[in-house]
This record gives sequence, C-alpha cells and structure tokens, in this order.
Amino acid sequence: MNIVSLKNTVTGCLVCLSGLCSFAQIGINTEVPQALLHIDPLGNNNASGAPTDSQALDDVVITSAGNMGIGTISPKRKLHIVTGGTETSPQVGLRLEDGDQGLNKVLISDVNGIGTWKNAPTPSALVAYRNPSAPGIATNVGAFYNTGSYIDLPPGKWYVTVNTLLVGTSGLPAATTIQDKQFCHASFTESSSMGTALAAANISADVKDAKQIAKLITKRTYNVLVGSFIIINTTTATKRYYYMFGALVQISTSQGNGTFTNVAGTANAENTMVGIQFQ
Repeated sequence: MNIVSLKNTVTGCLVCLSGLCSFAQIGINTEVPQALLHIDPLGNNNASGAPTDSQALDDVVITSAGNMGIGTISPKRKLHIVTGGTETSPQVGLRLEDGDQGLNKVLISDVNGIGTWKNAPTPSALVAYRNPSAPGIATNVGAFYNTGSYIDLPPGKWYVTVNTLLVGTSGLPAATTIQDKQFCHASFTESSSMGTALAAANISADVKDAKQIAKLITKRTYNVLVGSFIIINTTTATKRYYYMFGALVQISTSQGNGTFTNVAGTANAENTMVGIQFQ
C-alpha cells in the first residue's frame, strides 16, 4: 500500500469515527434510532423519521438524560411506561413479583423509597375515655369547662366524632316559647385543669381551624350535641385531648341557675367520642 492509499484509509476511518461520536445512537431492529439506545422488537417503525405513538408501544428506549421509556420514545421520568390503554379500556403496565404479591395488596414504600407489596393499612379507630365523675356545668356560664373525658391520639390526622347528651336540672327555667333557647359550644383542649374557666384561646392548636361545635338547644329538655373535628397530631408521641363544654349564649329569657349534669360522662350511653385515623 502506498502512502497516498494509506492516507486515504486513515482519513476515511477518522471520518467514520467522527460520525459515530457525533451521532452516538444505537438502534436495534430500527434504522432510525430516536434515543441513545432504541430497541424496536416488532421492527414496525417508519423507515425514516420518528415512529407513531402506536408504533412505539413495543419500543424500549434509554435517553441521554438517563430516562427509560417503555412504550414511548420520550420518557419524562427515570421510568416511563405507556401501554396504550385508555380510561375505558386500561391496560396494565407493571407486574412486580417479589414474593409478597397477593390479592388486594398495595405497593408500600419504606423510608428509603424501597417498595414492596403489603396489605392495605386498616384505618385506626379509637374510642375515648368517658369520665365517670364528669362534672355538672352551669347553664349560665360564658366560659368552657373541662369535662374530664378525653381521647388519646397517636401522631397523624384524625377525624373525631362527638355525641353528647345534655340533661338539664330543675334549676333551668322551663322554656315558655319555641324561641326560648340557648346556644352551647364544645371543643378540645390540652389543658387538664378541672373546674377552671377556659376560653376559645384554650382550644388545642391541633384542632383544625380551632373548630367548635355548637347547637341551639331548648331549655328543660333532653338535647343532643353532635359534631366532628379534624385533629392533627404532628408530634412523634400520643397526645391527650380533653373535651370541654360551655360558652352558653342566651337567646331569649333568663338562662337561670340550672346545671347540665354529667356532661360527656358515663351516666348516659348516648355520650360517645370516636377517632378514626385517615392519614
């Protein structure tokens, strides 16, 4: 081989290498790869240009960004799967058999992002403690008072429902008209103090929106106060929330000097508090 031929051979090799470096895309079963690595198992892509969405459903690509696409040539995440399914006719795109798979299990991650199949968590439900010595609360008080009944809630978000039977004593003047009523209020506090006047400012900060439940009640009758709360315990420990009642507001005639007996206590089976964890 003479010098001229050798130069031409070397030049040709350099041109080829330059092309490979500039267009370093590998296609398997396709002449026009659309990514760093592009596999077309069915070999059904267009002879030139990008495949259609339906043609790409069998394709596998790895992009220069390190994203992997299955069924798509434009993966948006590290793993992007397109099956061609629709809302009315979905097609499963993932099957994981790790030994924990089973009917109705869900994929759950640990703190490191490692996922495995587990049984779906069952929402926790807690029943509150009802104070057998729940106090009587005067019918003419403008403050809240701790009933001594409480619910202990572990960390998380809780939906708490409350049902309280209110029984007035003879000191409460009888209603003379249908408008002869008064408002009562209730909420939860973290103050364990009994017999001390509390205010709205004493509502636990964990009670979403510092909510109070209220009811317009008729005097000298049985009344039932029903309501619900969202309580969010953001700590790492179980917290105790005391049920407080009061803040009575007269609508018509005198409130009198009566008493609501055993508020939220064990004397009446209607008194319930239940917390259900939803997150």
